[in-house]
Amino acid sequence: IKGLEYQRYPLLLKYSLSYLKKAKAIIAVSENTKKDIIHYLNISDEKIKVIYNPINPIFNNNQNINKKNILKKLGIEW
Repeated sequence: IKGLEYQRYPLLLKYSLSYLKKAKAIIAVSENTKKDIIHYLNISDEKIKVIYNPINPIFNNNQNINKKNILKKLGIEW
């Protein structure tokens, strides 16, 4: 869940939807989000570009990381 802003501020949803329909282009964070926009808002798929969220560099397979020390800090027995 990214946030519950729409629950706290219902007008935000109304304005967000109207701006999405008027937008020249829309960036979606996943193919599923793109499909939902197409299905629920009836917006052309040519208008939507999927750009995935970047992966934090900490998740890269870096051989220089002392994995045992990290597990120990997290209290994980290995």
